[in-house]
Amino acid sequence: MDERMSNKHINIDVLSLNMNFYDKNGGHKSPRTFGDVMKELGDSHTFIALQEFGRMSYSHDLDGEKIEQALAKIGYGTLSPHKDGIFPVNVRLFYKRTDDIQLLNMETISSQYPNRHIGARFLVAGREVLVHSVYLPLSSKDLKGKRTYWQDILAYTTNSNVPLILAGDLNDSYLRKDNTQCIADIRTLNTLLKDNSGDATYKTKRLDHIFSDLPVISSETRPANFISDHRTSRVKYQLI
Repeated sequence: MDERMSNKHINIDVLSLNMNFYDKNGGHKSPRTFGDVMKELGDSHTFIALQEFGRMSYSHDLDGEKIEQALAKIGYGTLSPHKDGIFPVNVRLFYKRTDDIQLLNMETISSQYPNRHIGARFLVAGREVLVHSVYLPLSSKDLKGKRTYWQDILAYTTNSNVPLILAGDLNDSYLRKDNTQCIADIRTLNTLLKDNSGDATYKTKRLDHIFSDLPVISSETRPANFISDHRTSRVKYQLI
């Protein structure tokens, strides 16, 4: 590799959002549209991690396949689980297809909930980086399975030997007291990586996170243009 390239700082822009496709109550303040989704996701990010996603939203107001096709047209590759779940509680990871970004191989964190995590090892301007989109269930639904998932996440993070970005909805919060069961796991993960996602992402709780060991350039949490009851998290990193 050219020495000048090896010394060059590369920026990575990561957006993460729970798309609220499994909304049974139609609780959105205004109708969601395909245009609103594409405006929110944009075309400037290196990676887009989506959770609670699928071929069609539960209320049939959003078409997941149409969103994937639209992202492909503006230059994104799509990583999806081998098989989605029955309900739209799946994950996706989109990556910008450029000459500087190469997909090396898929990476698996856990055997738990195979539709709720997707990730890969990428070569970005000659530097390796691991990127994952994850979506953990509520503790009330399956505490045993969730704890196993957490153990696998922590083991994977401990053993990773290149920069790692872990983005998604962990369905646990340590902003306010609640009935969470896995706060200790979030705190342990925060000693291995740094939580760069900022403020509350769902009502008063921070359920959504972007963890990484890369230096942060900027971060923000913002309302998701009425397309979700979660807020959008976005972090820009420096890949060194």
